Amino acid sequence: MSTAVAGFIVVHASCSAAFLLLAAIACAALIGYRALMRETLRTAATTSRTSALASQNG
Repeated sequence: MSTAVAGFIVVHASCSAAFLLLAAIACAALIGYRALMRETLRTAATTSRTSALASQNG
């Protein structure tokens, strides 16, 4: 799909515009991924802290 979008942009604008558009889409996807996957990071941190406390308490 990205090649079709890039091809359309290249025909109507330029190669630089196509590259910048695809880079912007990739950045937006990365930000969205990081925003939606925070719960997994919190769970892992909580689990490791709980395990560390359990091992200290014997």
